[in-house]
Amino acid sequence: MNPDYGSALIELTTQCNLSCAHCVHPENGQQTLDKISLAIIEKVLDSLVEAGILSLTLTGGEPLLCSSLFDIIALARKRKFLVKIKSNGQLLDETMAHRLKEAGVFAVDISLYSYESDYHDHITQCPDSFRRSCQAVKNILLAGMKGRILTSLFHPLIDLNMMSLFAKTFPVPIVYDPLVHDTFDHRRIIDNLSLTREEMRTYIRYMVRLGEYRIDMEPQQRQLCKIGTHKTIYIDYAGNFKPCGNYPVVTGNIMTTTVEEVLAAWRSLRENLDAHRPCTSCEISHYCHPCVAISFLETGDACGCSPRLRRFAEAYRDVVREIKENT
Repeated sequence: MNPDYGSALIELTTQCNLSCAHCVHPENGQQTLDKISLAIIEKVLDSLVEAGILSLTLTGGEPLLCSSLFDIIALARKRKFLVKIKSNGQLLDETMAHRLKEAGVFAVDISLYSYESDYHDHITQCPDSFRRSCQAVKNILLAGMKGRILTSLFHPLIDLNMMSLFAKTFPVPIVYDPLVHDTFDHRRIIDNLSLTREEMRTYIRYMVRLGEYRIDMEPQQRQLCKIGTHKTIYIDYAGNFKPCGNYPVVTGNIMTTTVEEVLAAWRSLRENLDAHRPCTSCEISHYCHPCVAISFLETGDACGCSPRLRRFAEAYRDVVREIKENT
């Protein structure tokens, strides 16, 4: 596959059968892409192909609750998209796993927040969800698809060694997200779930040991993320285009705007962000993982400095200093 290929995420629905404390749809809405005709979706998929998009991820809410899921998969596979799904796994029994495989789905990501059922079920606010998610991972692999575990990290921080060992029992890769954030109403619970500074350091030490984080960075500005490129096209349940899933700014709709027009507008967005973000003068920018969306959500300014990201960068700096002083 061309290393410069693009990817798109389509949010099929806001419906979900869990009530996760950190969910970006806390109202657990009933909105769905089913309201948009398959003819329009087919036209959009053609435009994505023309724009060099080869990978398509179907997400939600819980995408398995979308009644047109398999119709959309069929349209995507007809155009040779590499189709992936992000799911909580609650509906992914053996029958569903085999249906997805037969439909042409390549991989499924499952959200799992711990190796312990009580912790996971506390986050999802749904008894027995841990068991069903674990079984979903097994069903994915048995059906012949690729699988991953997606783990958002919360306070109190789980034992990362235990979590990685747990993932190996399936076995599947695990992807961590240490920066849980709230997209809508700035609920207090998000602050309560966020990692403390010391928990951030613990996570960073762990990632350094794995070789995922470096300690030899040169003082230089981190590049802008992939927001507003053909790498991160996001289409929500209403057909709205967004530069990424977490950036709540609509830049068109599939009913009225072409993919080419959206990408042109996003080029101007990136130029503006690059010109005005404060990273150029920040003394810890090389430790930072800049995210325009989190900056916007926390400060109201996409070019602003996210307090959460700065705390993470400072924790990263502290760990690097600690390691170098002890070697």
